[in-house]
Amino acid sequence: MIQLQPINRNSHNPAARLWTAANILTFLRIVLVVPAVLSVQSGRYSHAFMIMLLIGATDLMDGWVARRTGTASAFGAVFDVCADCIVVFSLQGFLLSVRLWPAHLIMLSAGAILSFFISLREPAGRRGSRPRIGKYTGAVLMIQLTALFLFTAAAPAFAVQFNRAAVIGTTVYLCLVIGENFRAAFGTAGIFRNWFCVQKQRLPR
Repeated sequence: MIQLQPINRNSHNPAARLWTAANILTFLRIVLVVPAVLSVQSGRYSHAFMIMLLIGATDLMDGWVARRTGTASAFGAVFDVCADCIVVFSLQGFLLSVRLWPAHLIMLSAGAILSFFISLREPAGRRGSRPRIGKYTGAVLMIQLTALFLFTAAAPAFAVQFNRAAVIGTTVYLCLVIGENFRAAFGTAGIFRNWFCVQKQRLPR
């Protein structure tokens, strides 16, 4: 039986290709940052926890919707990563301003994301291997923020202990991610080769 495919009347419309269902979900994730920050600012951590669940749901659904509807694109992939960065760094920055988040985690988060993009510059198998844990950086940071809001709302006494343990665990994880990303980009030998070249240039002649 011949199956007729529906004609997409907006196929030549750039706006229609941009505002797909998946990209709308990604954009919704950015919009939800505002009520999340306002909830934390007013001390409504239970509301912030619920909003983070919605943010996580949009993060899981946008890729699935894009594949199901056949609208996956390079723009959508970049938009998804940018949305994750906006969510993570907006909440981290606000929590830093109220002394609930250490500054070194923001720097390590930025280093992990930047090094992940650097690791993608070489084709697979050319130097190192593709990073395995680095692609979960956004998810790990969102889970930590969500759990922090949950414990702060439900068990404030335990939240302090959880946050200390989570900071240590996330610090170790981000350091491993950065190391893996650079190894994937340059290879283990390439990293040491670049280090020795720098040290050689510093020696007096």
